[in-house]
Amino acid sequence: MADKNQFAAKGESSADSVWHSSPADGTHRSLPTSRGNMPCLDRKSQEDQQSTSAVEQTTSTIERKPSKWVTVIHNDPVNLMTYVQWIFETYFNMDPNVARMKMMQVHYEGRAIVARGGREQMERDAQAMHTYGLWATIEPEVADK
Repeated sequence: MADKNQFAAKGESSADSVWHSSPADGTHRSLPTSRGNMPCLDRKSQEDQQSTSAVEQTTSTIERKPSKWVTVIHNDPVNLMTYVQWIFETYFNMDPNVARMKMMQVHYEGRAIVARGGREQMERDAQAMHTYGLWATIEPEVADK
């Protein structure tokens, strides 16, 4: 242990430092604390706090921005066309003519967009389509130029 004279030479009191013992070499060293003019190791600097708040503001702006996604149904060789049309009518509340048109688009073009909205809702819709046995994916909506 060091004596009080060692601290007095550095301008510190014994309460201003914490002793740390390194078990590997048996040496001791003093770590700064939050007292006095020495910075605390666990306290963030003012620049860090400002940059953190800027990141949080940017992140919250991004999160608040509504993103549009689509649920896409893909053609498969298993399900009957009437079954797919029935799913579109019952789950998506499509008019029978619209449901038939979407089903034919899936059949001939290999895919059709059946819903638009937020990502979470599109994930729920795709999961529901999986429970019906349909192949469905979600994709970010591409704006027409």
